[in-house]
Amino acid sequence: MNPSDRASVVKRLDALYRKCGEAAAKMTVPDAAEGSRLLALAAADEVQRAGKALHAAEQARQAAVSSVDVIRLDAALSQARTAARQADVKRNFAHVVLGRDCIRADFCPLGMDREVQEIHRWQKCLEKAQAER
Repeated sequence: MNPSDRASVVKRLDALYRKCGEAAAKMTVPDAAEGSRLLALAAADEVQRAGKALHAAEQARQAAVSSVDVIRLDAALSQARTAARQADVKRNFAHVVLGRDCIRADFCPLGMDREVQEIHRWQKCLEKAQAER
């Protein structure tokens, strides 16, 4: 990855933050990150519920017999798919935020030593690029 390409550095940082956030979600975290942890858990619960609703909509659609039911259930299935995708995006974002909050609080989630070190390297890279502007 090119360290001078800000977009790719930010993308990599977000991936690392997300990984740290996923690891921290079920841990005791510093108070500064607790609100984010609770939001990440709520987002994960929403993904579970949306997945179940999607599965139910898929089953209902497969069982449809009449053309009227097929049309109605296709619409419901489309809505369930959209809700599941949105829940997944929300969960991923919540994990990114939690990971960032953990790093800001100088907290390293269990097993994330390598990722936290890489985060610090990329943060320094961004700071250096910012200072050169």
